[in-house]
Amino acid sequence: MIINCQTALLSLKLISKLLKNDEKSIEHFEAALESIISIISESDHINPNFLASSLLCSTALAISLQQNSLSFIPSLSSIIIKNLTNR
Repeated sequence: MIINCQTALLSLKLISKLLKNDEKSIEHFEAALESIISIISESDHINPNFLASSLLCSTALAISLQQNSLSFIPSLSSIIIKNLTNR
């Protein structure tokens, strides 16, 4: 199950790089980033490999969204800080 999730996240990361200049994809990328952030923030015990894939995907989405990702930065940075202090 985790391998399928990681594959999906890495695929989304690559798709976001390919479509970062496409205006039509912004809504979808925002929804995907919001979903990833909610999944990571709601779970206390997350597989480290899944967490790494989620963080890579979410940062790639934030880069692709550019100024549209500003509203997600506080929650994303708090997740990163929380996981870095727990390790």
